[in-house]
Amino acid sequence: MARDLFIEDGQASMFYIGGPPWHGLGTRLSEPATAEQAIQAARLDWEVVKKPIYAVGDTVAHPLENKYAVVPANR
Repeated sequence: MARDLFIEDGQASMFYIGGPPWHGLGTRLSEPATAEQAIQAARLDWEVVKKPIYAVGDTVAHPLENKYAVVPANR
């Protein structure tokens, strides 16, 4: 497993059960979680928004029809 984790405020966005992973990051849970509990423990309970995608030319940005990115809100 790569240590390519999202870190915010010194906290990794992941959780684990049992022994800690080799990098020692994440939130330890003592038992399997529901999907909602897993999302919260992994610090992935972000609000998301849909934003249009643009192709950028020399001086103009052109919106791509029916193409969107889903990104965290307020980040």
